[in-house]
Amino acid sequence: MWYTFKVIIYYSYQNTTIMKTAELLHNPKAGEEEHSEKQLVKSIKAAGFKCRYLSTKTDEWKNTDKDTEFFIVAGGDGTIRKVAKSIYCNETPDLPVAILPMGTANNIAQTMGLTQAPEKIIESWHDARIKQVDTGTVSGHEKPVFFLEGFGYGVFPRLMHTMKNYDKASMSTDERLQKALEELYSIVLATPALEYTITMDNKDYSGKYIMAEVMNIRSIGPNLVMAPDADPGDGYFDVVLVAEQQRGLLAGYIAALKDGAEHPEFPLHAITAQHITVHAQELYLHADDKLMQLGEAATMTIAPGEKQLRFLVTQ
Repeated sequence: MWYTFKVIIYYSYQNTTIMKTAELLHNPKAGEEEHSEKQLVKSIKAAGFKCRYLSTKTDEWKNTDKDTEFFIVAGGDGTIRKVAKSIYCNETPDLPVAILPMGTANNIAQTMGLTQAPEKIIESWHDARIKQVDTGTVSGHEKPVFFLEGFGYGVFPRLMHTMKNYDKASMSTDERLQKALEELYSIVLATPALEYTITMDNKDYSGKYIMAEVMNIRSIGPNLVMAPDADPGDGYFDVVLVAEQQRGLLAGYIAALKDGAEHPEFPLHAITAQHITVHAQELYLHADDKLMQLGEAATMTIAPGEKQLRFLVTQ
């Protein structure tokens, strides 16, 4: 009888989840007032789950109860990255992650197909499945760098540097996205094309670029869907290179978004690759929401991480 019980649990875990006990890891600065600690806990418990609330603004959230079966991450892309990195680095147990998107862009959640209202997403966990999601590592810096969304050079880290000057807490979500698009448009027009020496899976892609972005998910920044066919669990990255002569194409795409166009098609095609080496004169870099600035040009090697992470999805 014990053996039969084990087989049933294993089958259910691989196909549909039967998990009920979670830790709610919440960024209290994300989202609007209806996403407060009290309301989130109430909604999750009303759907039939047990949950223990922990704020990601303290280190207490890493002290996981032994009965916890999965994590619920309520916040934006940065909060998801924080939890994902902790799991990857074995600071917290390797448990499945359920996302409640409450940030500005929510690029990770959108790649996972999580675009419904929070109550619908919570209810979906009863029938959700586990998706294995790739991670990425970058070597060549002071120490290896982890990423979940993407790693890149040029216009996006420059945008991150510029947006630090704004009081984003005083803006609504729509205002933050609009301001980011306006700034990005100006940056794309002004950023000089620099020399890059790039090898991807032993093929040479060297040239002068204003942007080189290694993506693990479909979109980046203020919801720019630059790799619409990206599958974060296929073992490959989608690399977007924007050369000097393609500057206008990228600027036109951003202008369309800035002016309110719905779902314009990205005009460039991504290149799929697993192992990438980049040596660039560009000194602004980013790994997810982590802004990096080098003192001098360096060679970076980007490769899949040692392990995948597990997320709850409904698709």
